[in-house]
Amino acid sequence: MAENVCLHVHPNDQFKDVSINVEFMSPLVREERAGRLVLSLMLQDVCAQYPTKLEASRAFDELYGATLSMSDEPKGKADIFECSCTAADQRFLKEKDILKRQFELIGSFLLHPLASGERFSPELFEENRQKAVTMVRMALDQPMSYAADHAATLYGGYYADRNMPTEEELKTLTNVDTMKLYRDILEHAAVDIFVLGHVSLKDCAEAVRTYLPFADRRADHDMIYLSSRSGFDEQKETRPIGQSYLVLLYDTQRNYLDPLEPALMLGNGILGALPTSFLFQEVREKRSLCYTIGSENSVYEGILKISTAMEAKNTDLARQLIEEQIRKMKTGAFDDEMLETARRMYINSWRSSMDHVKSILWDDYRGVILKDSGSIADMIRRFEGVKKEEIMAAFSRMELKTAYLLAQEEAHE
Repeated sequence: MAENVCLHVHPNDQFKDVSINVEFMSPLVREERAGRLVLSLMLQDVCAQYPTKLEASRAFDELYGATLSMSDEPKGKADIFECSCTAADQRFLKEKDILKRQFELIGSFLLHPLASGERFSPELFEENRQKAVTMVRMALDQPMSYAADHAATLYGGYYADRNMPTEEELKTLTNVDTMKLYRDILEHAAVDIFVLGHVSLKDCAEAVRTYLPFADRRADHDMIYLSSRSGFDEQKETRPIGQSYLVLLYDTQRNYLDPLEPALMLGNGILGALPTSFLFQEVREKRSLCYTIGSENSVYEGILKISTAMEAKNTDLARQLIEEQIRKMKTGAFDDEMLETARRMYINSWRSSMDHVKSILWDDYRGVILKDSGSIADMIRRFEGVKKEEIMAAFSRMELKTAYLLAQEEAHE
């Protein structure tokens, strides 16, 4: 549609709705996290054409219950601001301009906010800034979220930059700076518009030219990277909480584009992502050392996170057992049944995602970002071919880089 403004149409008769996602990709900048959170809340509420929540609600109702949402999510070393809108497929209605009205609605909320000059509506800005403060406060009041946040900060780099903004960052955020950030996103981010449903390229292109007339921009899709942290850091913090929370961060030396990434994904299922995993069975079930435990593989960064909650007295033993399970993955000390269980569960999960709009659209977008033609079906085929030796090789470079313990205060008689 313009330089670094692309329209991607995914014809599909599987659903009764038409889904449109407008994606803006920019480099991840820590100082923008507060403004982006407030923007995502403000822009989905009201706009110049529908300046009250009642008027906005009526606009969606008149479009047969359409929905619109804004979100901002860091992935890898990129920050993705998304506008998502779903409306009825005009095949099932007498009216034949539903797609045009859907694009018009997106343009109204995305491009014409409730603002004057260099500022958003002061009342709207303040309301949503306070809402963002409450969201952050509630999230960090949860000890596990607090521990994960502080572990990421200790790890540093892009992994730390993607943390939620702090209360202080939100409280010092200004209306003018938020407007500057909004305009910077619209004018400089790489734009990808995805349409999924019973639609034609011609109709979508015409609607984009009319309602989303983005100009040329110099931008890219630089998202994926391979974390390689030097050294190891450990930190312990004590607070008056009911149990202790341990977060371990490992460099895997592999990301989504690595040939062994499917093996690492299945291996992560064996290690800690599934109910049948080593961490769940060996640390939680057999020895009752913790209340919760699991592992998460960040495929766009090359980082594996293990999180657990336990009594303070069990921390050292739990950590020893976690390292023992990592060694099992590296040496192949797991049987064929565990591999086949992980393979079956991952294939079923990815196969079921082919029936969900969000997964299909993200699969399309991921292909654009990574310049990779691989699809959900391709990943399933790769899972089918993973061998035990490949899982061992996938785990061979894994190193612990950060350990953060949020410990409960010991009771005193």
